[in-house]
Amino acid sequence: MNNEINNELNEIEVNDAETSDIFEEEVNLTRSESREQAFMLLFSKSFDDEPLEETIDDNSEMFVGGVCAYAQAVVSGIEDKHEEIDEIIASHLKKGWTLSRISKPSLEV
Repeated sequence: MNNEINNELNEIEVNDAETSDIFEEEVNLTRSESREQAFMLLFSKSFDDEPLEETIDDNSEMFVGGVCAYAQAVVSGIEDKHEEIDEIIASHLKKGWTLSRISKPSLEV
């Protein structure tokens, strides 16, 4: 079942070229570090409804050198497709389960 969800989620197009143009900072990180930044930003964003730019600004001090453009683009793309992603996940939940029963970290992964 996880492979089915991954396949469906991979079909959602997130255009990094469109979103990366709006971010000025260039921070050089490994792919793993960039993904970790994206996860941490998504997790932080899951607790409030502030605009993406504010979430990035509020959390940029947490990262040495700031937030990398890749993490910003990933978070922006996921935020744009949030409802579609939630629908895909919800369609694969067991009977009686809702998204609210899933922990925030699990939803952000």
